[in-house]
Amino acid sequence: MSDLPDSQLARDLSVSAMRLNRRLRLRHSSDRLPVAQLSILTTLLREGPMTTGELASRERIKPPSVSRSSHQLVEAGLIVR
Repeated sequence: MSDLPDSQLARDLSVSAMRLNRRLRLRHSSDRLPVAQLSILTTLLREGPMTTGELASRERIKPPSVSRSSHQLVEAGLIVR
């Protein structure tokens, strides 16, 4: 067991998680879709066409975020409105 107090372990774990997240985003940013866009594509594939509001509800994110991601997917030729 560690001699560090729980609060210090929690801080260390949080910092490590943020660093890992940053590295993963940088590593995959050039060759893959962002997670939000991939999730939207998966939902549309599974459930079919839907409005921005319906998609936001299913994804549990705000409509402006869905709109922004959808616009990028349209620009990439991956979906149509």
